[in-house]
Parts: sequence; structure tokens; C-alpha cells
Amino acid sequence: MADHLVLIYQFGKVGSTAIKTLLTAEGGFDVRHVHFMSDANRRLFQDFSAHHGRPTTGGAFDAYAETRRAMEAAQSVSIITGARDIVPLTLSNVVQNPEIWLGAGCELTAAAVAAEIEGALTAPRPHHYPSIYLNHFIRRWFDVELRALTGVDVLASPFPTERGYQIYRAGKTQALLIRHENMAAAPAALSAFLDREFNALPSANTGATKPLGAAYERAKRELRLAPEFLSTLQRFPWMQALYSDEERARSARRWSLEPAAP
Repeated sequence: MADHLVLIYQFGKVGSTAIKTLLTAEGGFDVRHVHFMSDANRRLFQDFSAHHGRPTTGGAFDAYAETRRAMEAAQSVSIITGARDIVPLTLSNVVQNPEIWLGAGCELTAAAVAAEIEGALTAPRPHHYPSIYLNHFIRRWFDVELRALTGVDVLASPFPTERGYQIYRAGKTQALLIRHENMAAAPAALSAFLDREFNALPSANTGATKPLGAAYERAKRELRLAPEFLSTLQRFPWMQALYSDEERARSARRWSLEPAAP
């Protein structure tokens, strides 16, 4: 068991694959990569999997449990976590998991994505992935995962939105939070965090390079949400804490169904 563990611990689609690729290429790190380790989220996804006839053990469930044991046993832990504006974050998750968002054989369109988001927010259903993802998993991730398991509370203090990253410490854990929008600063942030020089961050696992890349680009251009749904998403605690009023207003103008006022 490593004395020091480097853990990429994020809810996904915020640059984690690129960071892991960089750290692995540099060598010398015991790097793990997980999206959840809490009992609450394990039960949430096992229940979803059981309902839909998917495996409830093995695979990610076992890997994440083993990573949690390694984290608890390590003498010190460096966690790299992240965030991303919630609308492009959600759209990227749809592209990553189109069948569980839209149903087998459904076409990836802006209208289909908007309908699933709005339905999950207005009439959430059990065993419905968009409802689980939006109302439980990413809404509460920083509390249910990072704070509960490590004591690191990234929402408790002001976040430097102009810089786009911050380092936190609690007990044996230090954590770097870097926003997807500020990934250009990742080499400098990682250098300060891990006390080692890093160069350019590779591009990896982007929506545009996936089999649905063309449909993703079209949906990204065309996706619009009603203002009341955008407001609901932007009231998520981490959106309030990690993005400025101006940034949230700019995002609302970008994704709103209603045209911006002249």
C-alpha cells in the first residue's frame, strides 16, 4: 500500500482523463481515478443497476471500494477534483452515456436532451438516470463524497473565480479543485500542488472525438433551456460557490431559450 496516494476524484466530464494521462506519462505517482466512493452513491447506482438488469457488483463498484480502502490506509492523500458549468457538464454526460439518458436507439438531439433535463427537474422518477444524475449525484457530490469522506469542504470559503483553481487541506488530505473552464492553468496548478514541474495538458476523452461527435457539436449549438430550469440548475450549491454572479449570468444567456434582452 502506497504511503502517499494521488487520487483523481471527480464527478466526471471535468477534465479527469486528461489529468490522469498527464500524471501517468510523468510517472512516479500511484494514481487512482474514481467518480464516487460513498456508501450513499454506491447504493444509488446499485439500485439503478438492479432495476435495469445491470451488474451490481464487480467492475466500478469493486474498484471504487478498493480505492476507498487505499485512501483510508494511505498516510497522506492528494486529491484532484473539479467542476464545470452545469449545462455543458450535463450535455457531455449525455454523450458519454446516451442510452441511459435517452433510451436505446434514440437520436442525440438538443430537443431530446432538453426534454430529459426538464423532465428530471419537474417530475423526477425512481430508477430514471437523468433524475438520479441531476437531483442526487451531481447536486450533492461535494457534500456526499468529498466533504463526507475526507473533511475537505470546498464550498465553505470563497473560490478565486478569476484564477479558477484552489488548494485545500484537511487532516492528511490536500485537495486541488480546478474548473474545466480554467484547464489551461492545470499544469501550473498541478506543479504547485504536487511540487513537480508539469507541461502542457493533453486533450483526452472530449465529446467531439466520440462516435457521436457530430451530433454532440450540433446539440451543443442548438441546446436551449427554459429560464426556470436554468435557474434551478444554477442554484445547485457548488454552482453558487464556485462560479461568480457574472459567470452564471453569462451562462444563462448562452443556454436560455429566451433571447437576451437588448
